[in-house]
Amino acid sequence: MVICDGPPGATKGGRYGLVPVMKDRLRTGSFILLDDAAREQEQEIARRWMSELDASIETIGDAKPYISLTLR
Repeated sequence: MVICDGPPGATKGGRYGLVPVMKDRLRTGSFILLDDAAREQEQEIARRWMSELDASIETIGDAKPYISLTLR
């Protein structure tokens, strides 16, 4: 399990860099939790990760939604 709660959205490269750094350590069944799912930038990052990792994606919660990606 990996929880992505940073860096701040204004940081160059943002949260996307997590997958290039962690990709070799993730196995089938691993999952990533990404907060701030209401923001378009995080939704785009999750879509990129989904295709790069062959993962399923689910948005969970209403008041403070987060995204869960599970590697297949």
